[in-house]
Amino acid sequence: MKKQILTLSAMALFVVASCSKSEEEPKTETESCQLTQASVTSGGETITNIYQYDGGGKITTVNSSSVFNNGTPNTSTYAFTYTADSFSDGDKTYALDAMGRIKSSTRYYKVNNINYIATFNYTYNSDGYITEVKNSSTNEVTKFTWTAGNLTKVEDSYMVGGVLSTNVQIYDYSTEVKPDNFYSDVPDLPVPNTYIFKFMGKQSKNLISKVRYEGGSTAEILSYGKDSNGNITSLTEKEDGTAKTFGIYQFKYKCN
Repeated sequence: MKKQILTLSAMALFVVASCSKSEEEPKTETESCQLTQASVTSGGETITNIYQYDGGGKITTVNSSSVFNNGTPNTSTYAFTYTADSFSDGDKTYALDAMGRIKSSTRYYKVNNINYIATFNYTYNSDGYITEVKNSSTNEVTKFTWTAGNLTKVEDSYMVGGVLSTNVQIYDYSTEVKPDNFYSDVPDLPVPNTYIFKFMGKQSKNLISKVRYEGGSTAEILSYGKDSNGNITSLTEKEDGTAKTFGIYQFKYKCN
């Protein structure tokens, strides 16, 4: 499996009110259906996240479990709190701007009994798309490139053993419109549609068909399954040019 992108934005597990969208962008109307479960099976391991919401559609709890080769599950629970202009997932606190977009995030953590604070700043272009997430105290930065209403490139610079490394992913798209409620945070999902993107400006309008990696890594072909309501219920990630499967993702929904 490939390294999960958006290291700087921490792949938070959350959702609140949707960010502003252009009226010109067509969308598949599936927002009355809420994602209740997302899972991935790869390399003998299955990771499952189960989501609970309040009456306003905000996530209140995520129960996550990981099972390797049918062994004993490792479980974690994430609880969320909200204010008018911020929210927290118990690990990070996110400040929102007047448009409901993340403008900064702060994480408090401890290493060798020393307290640290990591702050990330978020930048958007005049069209309302996210262009950069930057760690204010390091050289780590994630840059986003948009083309014709779709996110086409993510450049993620991150520290590994004190050395700055860069991971670049390039996305090709089909003409199929992406449902508004398709986003997840299961590890290694090759599609940059985690919950954090609901707070990061406008979304891509189409479904990703291919993921390419700068530096020679094998490209991946993505295929999707849908239910009768138009919800994405499965995503299969295969190596380009072969039948090798990297991951199988499953999604469940509750519809009103």
